[in-house]
Amino acid sequence: MIHNTRVKIRLNGEERETAATTIAMLLRETNLLASQVAVELNGTVLFRHEFVETDVKEGDRVEIIRVVAGG
Repeated sequence: MIHNTRVKIRLNGEERETAATTIAMLLRETNLLASQVAVELNGTVLFRHEFVETDVKEGDRVEIIRVVAGG
């Protein structure tokens, strides 16, 4: 039996429920590309290669910042 487990997190300052189990899945859920964002999890900035292996847990605080190049 497969359970659809959802957790409550704080995403960019707002409470949100998600079924994502990793940061990479959370990015897909929010339609963002890993190559275009910086992610902070509970006060720690993550490297892009960590997005796939970093779990999303109940109560996590996630900040996603879109990286914009310009001049």
